[in-house]
Amino acid sequence: MNNIQRISFCEERNELILPIIGLTLSESNIFQKNGVRTLIVNKKGEKKYFDLVSRGFNLELCNLFPNFKKILVVKNPYWSVLETYLQRYCYSHSISRPHFTFRESVIQDIIEVNYPEDLTQFDDFFIIENYKSEYKRIFGLEKNDEVQYSDRFTKKISNYHTSQKTLSDFYDNDIAKIIYEKFNQYFVKFGYDQYSYLDYHSPVDKIHALHGNQTNIFHL
Repeated sequence: MNNIQRISFCEERNELILPIIGLTLSESNIFQKNGVRTLIVNKKGEKKYFDLVSRGFNLELCNLFPNFKKILVVKNPYWSVLETYLQRYCYSHSISRPHFTFRESVIQDIIEVNYPEDLTQFDDFFIIENYKSEYKRIFGLEKNDEVQYSDRFTKKISNYHTSQKTLSDFYDNDIAKIIYEKFNQYFVKFGYDQYSYLDYHSPVDKIHALHGNQTNIFHL
């Protein structure tokens, strides 16, 4: 058993809420007032319960919740991989500055993101970008909270390079291609556009990025 295993659940509705790692704090918080709790099991097998949504999950713990509906919370791979990098290495609580840039981490496959390959083991999928309609479809509830997809990125407490003004500035065509190919089934199944890594650029910057007329800086 790993040192710590975790899984989020809603006992009232017999549901397992299984978020892919890389959600922002704001994205995670939309489940907070919906009766979702998290079970954490340490290496000794001791169990503790918390009123929060876990970051990532351990599917083997599903055995503790027989007949619970498994709901995988999915997010555009471009932004979940980047958010994972920012959380681990760039935000103020990070232990130390990384010795590699985001670009290097993608090329060298340093960042592990929990994207299950077998999607048939899940009963439903919650697409975080469509959280309002998904909340109503899956839970039958209205959700009017506004989600911030980059809630800490623009704050001065982060230690990435100041040349990166938007999330799209972390990407170039080469590393976008790596992410797209690695998580292709998620792009296809959930309708994420191949060029959505440009979403935070202005229309002019999108054209420059696609045609090589813009050089982005990827140094911390």
